[in-house]
Amino acid sequence: MKIFTASIPFDAHLSITAGLAVIRGDRPPRPVHPAFTDELWELVQRCWSQNPQLRPNISEVVGVLRGLLAPISSRNRVLILAFLLSVGFQGQIHSTGRLSSAID
Repeated sequence: MKIFTASIPFDAHLSITAGLAVIRGDRPPRPVHPAFTDELWELVQRCWSQNPQLRPNISEVVGVLRGLLAPISSRNRVLILAFLLSVGFQGQIHSTGRLSSAID
């Protein structure tokens, strides 16, 4: 969500009120972005399930993301990498500049 909105979910709340909102089942609204597809929104909603048994495991998440990113050209992958770096997403980015398993 942060990648598509450039803001932290519940950033208008104090940490404790944000936590309470999540416990209540509140979720941020769907971002308005052309790359935020229905399939991606469905994945995000599954990850947010109140019931941990209904959440996808990491293998499922990676599989869905690979499927969504498969049609993207190499040039656009470079643009995505540049965007992710610009918003501070570095968890899956190696020093080689590859997104590793995040999109490969």
